[in-house]
Amino acid sequence: MTCGEKITELRKKANITQQQLGDELNVSAQAVSKWEHNLAEPDVTTIKKICLYFKISTDEFFGIEKEKPEEKPEEKVEEKKEEKPAPAPAPVVIVKHTPQKEFLGVCTRCGVALDKSNVGVKAPKMYCQNCYADMLAEQEMQKRRAAAEVKQRRRDSLNNATELKNKSIRWGLLITIPIFIINLLVLIFGKLEPTYLAVYAPLTVFGGYAIYALVADYIIHDGIVGDILEFFICAPIKFPGIIFSFDLSGFIFLIALKILFAILGFIIGVILFFVGVGLGSLVAAFVFPFHMAKLNNEIKTYKE
Repeated sequence: MTCGEKITELRKKANITQQQLGDELNVSAQAVSKWEHNLAEPDVTTIKKICLYFKISTDEFFGIEKEKPEEKPEEKVEEKKEEKPAPAPAPVVIVKHTPQKEFLGVCTRCGVALDKSNVGVKAPKMYCQNCYADMLAEQEMQKRRAAAEVKQRRRDSLNNATELKNKSIRWGLLITIPIFIINLLVLIFGKLEPTYLAVYAPLTVFGGYAIYALVADYIIHDGIVGDILEFFICAPIKFPGIIFSFDLSGFIFLIALKILFAILGFIIGVILFFVGVGLGSLVAAFVFPFHMAKLNNEIKTYKE
């Protein structure tokens, strides 16, 4: 009978649970379960506590029985006295003891007693081989999960950067091509003089590129170009207050000035719009190549 089977037999005879036995021995119910399933063995000190609790000897716990000399039947007493033979020597009883294992401690996770045969790691905390293997598997799973998250973030960043680049090119061409076509038609059918043509042609090429750079740079980089556009386009236009009298002519005067201010505000807004677009295009023509190069470097980095 194994050690675990003996503990199971004693516990069931005493009609107690694994938890009750563990409380008496200052160990967990999981440790008692592992003993009974022969997944671990209690140390010598714990075995003595078990024997003391169940009121048995260690020999009874390990199933060691002393051999008793066979009793010989009494010989009939003969009428004549005969010499008694010398008594046979008593049989030698050989008792095998289980070698004591060096107690190292208790598993921090499951509470099983540890020795050299089942210890997994000793520092910084002590774990059995099974718990240590589970911990290593969990750590490996966490490393793989973290690596997958980093890879997913890089993939998302690559997709966002690529989409931003494609969007800037798409919208830049969508706005620039019609303007370039109009200027090209003017060059072809405008019948410009050679002097004006020599000036208008380079301006058409540079202007088309500048408009493209303005739109694309505004999309890929919210920097100085966006600040210029917002300043000129979104700047509020304020007019002075109007003093009028509370009569019919005063109200007519007020309405006329309101309409006039509305028209002036619209005209000023259009002028500011073109000023902002012109200044923004001029700045974008120089900063756009650097922003596009930076975006390409980011895409290249995410692909690696």
